[in-house]
Amino acid sequence: MDNGRNCINTSIKSTVYYTGNYKQNVKYGHWGMEFPDYNFFIEEQEEEEKTNFGGKYDKNGIKIGKWVEFHEQFSKSQVIYIGEYKKGLKFGEWNIVDQNEDVIGSGSYNKKGQKDGDWKEIYYSEASIMYEGEYKNGKRFGNWNILDDNETIGGGEYDDNGMKQGQWTEFHEYFIDNNHIYCEGQYLNNKRIGKWECYCTISFGMYEEVKKM
Repeated sequence: MDNGRNCINTSIKSTVYYTGNYKQNVKYGHWGMEFPDYNFFIEEQEEEEKTNFGGKYDKNGIKIGKWVEFHEQFSKSQVIYIGEYKKGLKFGEWNIVDQNEDVIGSGSYNKKGQKDGDWKEIYYSEASIMYEGEYKNGKRFGNWNILDDNETIGGGEYDDNGMKQGQWTEFHEYFIDNNHIYCEGQYLNNKRIGKWECYCTISFGMYEEVKKM
């Protein structure tokens, strides 16, 4: 619609909505976020506080000020991002917050809207596995660690161009509950080379077994 209020389903696998106003096909003012299928620390909030999800657009439809945004695969990760926009670009420190309101990761954006400096972020879509290292002008650089409950369980090196090089231990995107598949081998210019070995970690309560695949 050209003017008035609109509601858009912006999620791939979960029902998450942006609600706000259009003026001549341009978003303006406050746009909120709604999670009808999830209790993402909404139960503890008063009704008037629920509009804190989302943020504001200026008269030109550009994001400005503080925003609260959901992860690209919110249905799996159940986390949100909290930070600031300047002239439509993410700027300064952004925090990654889980459904218990705990800050589980963070990092900063430079004036160009690029990730810069030390970051701790979600590895793939699982909030339980984190990725920690350094960005330079939007590219990963140097040593990056894969963390599970703040314990290093994998990782490797990126070169100056953001390409994986040398020995790596990394998780496969495919997780089965508490069973993780991870692989070890060599990278050359961001491509796997030579022999790679993969393992499956199977958890049974307090017992954990590693099987070679």
